[in-house]
Amino acid sequence: MDSIRHRPTLHVPAGAHATSGSTGERTATVSADQHLPCAQISDGALQALPRKRPQGAAILKRSLSAPALTATQRRMLAELGAEGGTCLTPDEAAVLRELSFHTPATPRDTVLFTDPNKDPDDVVAYTIGKQLQVTGFVRLTDVAVTLGDASVREQRARLAKGVFNRLQLPDVRVSRGQDYPMSAKQAKDHAKFLQEGQGLRAESAEICDNSLQALQERLMQAPQGLSMVVIAGMTDAHALVDAHPALVRERVKSITIMGGVEPARDAEGHVQPDARAYNNATDLDAARGLYRKAQQLQIPLRIVTKEAAYKTEVSPSFYEGLAKSGHSVGRYLEDVQKNALNGLWDGIQAGLLPGLDQAWFFRTFTADALPQASSPQEGANQAMAFDQIWPRVTKLNLYDPLTLLASVPGAAGMLFTPRQIQADGLSVVELVDEQEVKHPEKAKLLMSALAKVALASEK
Repeated sequence: MDSIRHRPTLHVPAGAHATSGSTGERTATVSADQHLPCAQISDGALQALPRKRPQGAAILKRSLSAPALTATQRRMLAELGAEGGTCLTPDEAAVLRELSFHTPATPRDTVLFTDPNKDPDDVVAYTIGKQLQVTGFVRLTDVAVTLGDASVREQRARLAKGVFNRLQLPDVRVSRGQDYPMSAKQAKDHAKFLQEGQGLRAESAEICDNSLQALQERLMQAPQGLSMVVIAGMTDAHALVDAHPALVRERVKSITIMGGVEPARDAEGHVQPDARAYNNATDLDAARGLYRKAQQLQIPLRIVTKEAAYKTEVSPSFYEGLAKSGHSVGRYLEDVQKNALNGLWDGIQAGLLPGLDQAWFFRTFTADALPQASSPQEGANQAMAFDQIWPRVTKLNLYDPLTLLASVPGAAGMLFTPRQIQADGLSVVELVDEQEVKHPEKAKLLMSALAKVALASEK
């Protein structure tokens, strides 16, 4: 989760482009005269459509529903683990098929650092992760949960465990994260736990209460290595690399972070975290320590920025499509996304989120500008009820699911061209910013398709 994505990330001067590779990845080779069995989705394809109906041609009525899948597409979905009730469009089916060409020989063990039930996108990432596991791309082993005091972290961890149970991934070990310093404003903001999450919580006995010990054990049990995906504050990830540097150097193959970078390096030449990105700011000392230690240990870093997520924004219909599955997680996601935005709006109104204002909210989530006040005094006193704003919302950002896809070589190769911003002396550091999202429409389709198929498999 990365709620305070409020100021533009300062862009690092472009260096050499780095592409995503994968050891043991299976790819499909297609000759020039072969027809690729999936659609190549072009972001500007509509420009090529004829604008006028030829004289004498039949008048076709616009369909209000997606075209039916062909028999071939239905067989393909069955191969990918989708049930017959999956409401995929042909374009979603095609992008799933393309992803299947990049299935690795062995799935990579993956650990998530997360803060669910403040924003809905953490649980979307879990849902997408379930389907990536079913299809052989990853194996979700552990989840460390942060954000808030110990009691709030306990609630978040119970929610995460409950979601994984309902996604038929009961073997995912969920740990409550460690304490970290908070200001009074942070404590109030970090304490938000949305009511919709109450019913999905697992029992406290199912939660590990020592994240550092659990993660150390996982590293010792992963001789082939694992990936770390950080979509929350970095207290626990930093604690792991700081306490067990030799083990981390040997076993951690990559770290992917939803965050941002400063344009300037520190005195020793390390890439530094952007202090304005929410996940970095949650525990800034830990973020600085994690970025620095990973570079010293020669662990590849890939940083995904909020602007990359802005480029792949979805409408509220994304969540409506998940709810149609009838799955309890899909219904939770539809219910919670409105209240998550409501909480963000209330935080802006209360002045809890420095740098955020009403104008930013309208720019980020709606197609409208903030209504102008007739006088400065009226503007200072202006307070809009969220129920007035919700009908205008057209843009929702899937920060965490996009970061998870950036950590998976097969998916990353389809969607991004990561820009290498450091290579000499320290570890490779890559940035996925707005310009590095090469196929935003395909990214939206892939996130939707993976989530729909994951939820269709079990109600």
